[in-house]
Amino acid sequence: MAFRNFGEIVVRATYVAFFVLIVFVAADYGLTRAESLPRFQVLMGSTVIVWLIGCVCSGRLPRTGWFVWVPVVVLLGSAWVRIGMGIYFAQALENLDPVAIEILVSPDGWLAALSQWSSGFEMAASVTALGTTTVLLGGFLMAVEIWQDEAWSRLLLWTMVLTGFSITVLFLLQVTIGPPFQLMNLGGKPTRFFVFNYHGSGASFVNLFWPIALAITGYCLATRSRWASIWIVIPVAMFVALFLNVSKAGNVLAVVGLIVFAIFAAKSIWRMLNAFEIRLRRTHALAVVLPIVVIGISCYYAIPWERWDDYTRDPISVENDTRIRAFREFVKMIPDAGTTGMGVGAFEHRHLEYLKHDPKLSRVPFWVAHQDYIQTVIEWGSLGTALWGLILLPGAFGVARGMFSNRLPQRPPRRNFYWGRWDVCRQWFLALPDARQPLLLAGVATAMLLTAIHAAFDFPMQIPSLGLYFLIWTALGWSQFFALRTEHDDEWDD
Repeated sequence: MAFRNFGEIVVRATYVAFFVLIVFVAADYGLTRAESLPRFQVLMGSTVIVWLIGCVCSGRLPRTGWFVWVPVVVLLGSAWVRIGMGIYFAQALENLDPVAIEILVSPDGWLAALSQWSSGFEMAASVTALGTTTVLLGGFLMAVEIWQDEAWSRLLLWTMVLTGFSITVLFLLQVTIGPPFQLMNLGGKPTRFFVFNYHGSGASFVNLFWPIALAITGYCLATRSRWASIWIVIPVAMFVALFLNVSKAGNVLAVVGLIVFAIFAAKSIWRMLNAFEIRLRRTHALAVVLPIVVIGISCYYAIPWERWDDYTRDPISVENDTRIRAFREFVKMIPDAGTTGMGVGAFEHRHLEYLKHDPKLSRVPFWVAHQDYIQTVIEWGSLGTALWGLILLPGAFGVARGMFSNRLPQRPPRRNFYWGRWDVCRQWFLALPDARQPLLLAGVATAMLLTAIHAAFDFPMQIPSLGLYFLIWTALGWSQFFALRTEHDDEWDD
């Protein structure tokens, strides 16, 4: 029994480490610098390994179900085997190993096919990319378990939203002080610990958080929880940051997201209005109408009208658009990727082969027409893409199913928990919606949909911090297939 208790203590310690890493990956420049990735891989990988050890010491399996492990293990296992074999054949050739040379030069046989499958891609880039993917999926599996615990899921939700708000505040500081905003050490010199440069990636970041913050705000206001009005500050600040951002796509998606969120949350909001007998006043209507008017006016400046006007007036401009021309060339890589793909991390190193015939495109950075779905198919192939679908789509389905459920909100927490001066803070924390609340899931569904749309013409999922946050929301969808675990049921006052 003592050994099992020790195992659970270890598991909970890894939960805390996971929350710390959520903040770390956002603040460390979104892990967009190459020198950040090894540090993140070690920290997140160690946390996942210790979590698994804690589960073993507790005498239980991870509370994730077995199905989610199948695509994760097959996806990562096949990729690591491929890289391992590629490294073996490369070293064998370097050492002039006669057996390896005979296999490589032989035109027939399954060994020759195996050697061809494991060669032809950039090993260093593949190891880095696959290492990042491995620890991200490890964090995803941890999140599936954490979302099932009522208390820890609230803490995870609180950490995620306040992390998004903190980075939003730093965005606004960048606008005021000038980008990039850098933290200084005690000696007054810039540290290597940065925040996001306020550019396009900032809009992708905020679109992953504002729908959840808006859902929490509506939930706390409807349940009349103490200090509920504090939550209003977070989505408002995020919208200000969005419309100050240079990303036109992020601006447009924010407007689309408001409409989508209203549709997704309509049923839940209607049930809350009836359950809590909330009377709508003119001030409530004003609070709804004013932001819509402001956003509507902002749309004129947010949407890139000039580009659309150029396309409609001159069809040739579409043909000459660098992004569209590069996009068409990258699509030609898909048939060559085949079933197993060109290798993880290969897109950045192989794309120039398809642009070299065009002098203008050959000088264009690969990210000009970068697109997450194309890169996934190119690097992972049709089989790997199907495995990614088995990881992501059930989570999306779980979010959708929970979003349209008939679960009613919780009652507000009782007024006194006998914690002295911390009573108010505890009430504010317990007023957060749990992982099964439809309004919260409507916000999660909106955030996931906006990121999925953005990935169709950009590459937010190639930024490790954004990938981690998207997988955490996906894990929330997976957790909907399991029962919500509670330490004890709180007693409510009449």
